[in-house]
Amino acid sequence: MGSNEALNHWQYAQMERYYYWAHKLPKTIDYGRSPDDFFHMLLAPEDRFSSILQSRNERTFGKTLTNTFGIDLLTVDQEDQSLHILSQVVPFSNGALAGLARGDSIVQINGIDLRFADMKQTVNEALSNNTLRLTLKNGKDVELPSSYIAQPVLYAQAILNDPANSGYLYLSHFDFAGAYDLLYAVKTLKDAKVSQLILDLRYNPGGQVSFAAFCALLFAPVSADDIFVRYRGNDRMANIDDTFADALARQADGYSFTASELIAARLPLQRIAILTTPHTASAAELLINSLRPYVEVVHVGEATMGKDMASVTLTSPPEVNGENASWHILPLVYKIYNRELQGDYEKGISPQRFAKEYQTLPLYPFGDMRDPLVKEALTSATRSSSKQPLAIPKRTVLRFESRPYEHMPMLRN
Repeated sequence: MGSNEALNHWQYAQMERYYYWAHKLPKTIDYGRSPDDFFHMLLAPEDRFSSILQSRNERTFGKTLTNTFGIDLLTVDQEDQSLHILSQVVPFSNGALAGLARGDSIVQINGIDLRFADMKQTVNEALSNNTLRLTLKNGKDVELPSSYIAQPVLYAQAILNDPANSGYLYLSHFDFAGAYDLLYAVKTLKDAKVSQLILDLRYNPGGQVSFAAFCALLFAPVSADDIFVRYRGNDRMANIDDTFADALARQADGYSFTASELIAARLPLQRIAILTTPHTASAAELLINSLRPYVEVVHVGEATMGKDMASVTLTSPPEVNGENASWHILPLVYKIYNRELQGDYEKGISPQRFAKEYQTLPLYPFGDMRDPLVKEALTSATRSSSKQPLAIPKRTVLRFESRPYEHMPMLRN
């Protein structure tokens, strides 16, 4: 075995059973295509997120500036210039150790003047190199080696005193690797008698749904048996209604948290302000939608990405692979809804209070009270709900040069 035909027949059978748009699969098929080309040929036009990769085949893995060099860039186009600004520097990465910080202005990448560069091409070329050389506006050069960057889940925490009793947490993604750090941070905020939380998910691409349930049990007045998420699939897939305890039970190997111990550690919150941008996706969006029936959620920032679906990870078996490395397909299989069957946010979840983080430059550190998103969340605690959205400077637009992305984990096979 191990031929393209064998792998592609396996792929088609999996998609026919699990894929949300199974009814749209093509009937006339060339099974001789490469497995990744074949997979993409099967996808429905409205599917933006299903993916495929092969073990030990770097070509099929999604490389970004964040997971390769530990930084991310944001471009702000103004009337007379374009500014290229570091939006993230992963804590403890080589860039952080070299002194790079969120808000630093970049003028060159690998010697290419960004005033005249095609940024997409420049970033793609940079991702194929073993090193990345950045030249800052102040003339400093920083060289970063290519490596796999594992982001900490909890970037920052703070206790904010205006208004009093406000806490702040920045979560980069949802993964149980950050569970104990988050528990300690929650205890710190609880000891400080925090009653309002700013949960910063502005660049959070999602991750483990079970960790989203972990967060919900720590932040919201829910019971273990309350409905967390409802899954709706194709005609062959049974609908699933997961309670908070059900979702938590699918936590990663090596962890055994119970709903009761998280409820005992919970913050007694009156409201949660959640900060988002177009980077906010998947399980991070699920958390926003699923909390709304249970606690006052004030959504601040920009509309989210719009991944209102869950995927599964399906791995080709040895009898199909032959001597070749396994392929892993991650098709979208379920639409996701909250307790009230509210969902269908494929165009993103719109905020109640509109603000953009680059309204003030340079960008401030995460959790800084001068940051426009944090400032709007804090002021929204005391202002009338009739306040108009903040004005955006004329002819100022934003482009993200690379987007961290993390697939949701396996649900059920």
